[in-house]
Amino acid sequence: MERLIPAISAASQLERLDQASASPPIFPENFIGRPMAQQLIFGTASVQRRG
Repeated sequence: MERLIPAISAASQLERLDQASASPPIFPENFIGRPMAQQLIFGTASVQRRG
């Protein structure tokens, strides 16, 4: 007898499934987001918006 996976009907169910199956960030994404790495990459430069 075959077993079938029930259809996902609610958006909340799909969101929970996406969260459960998401993989954690890998290098370099998890490294570059750190404040010290940002300072090493960009120094103390900052961008000011015009207008």
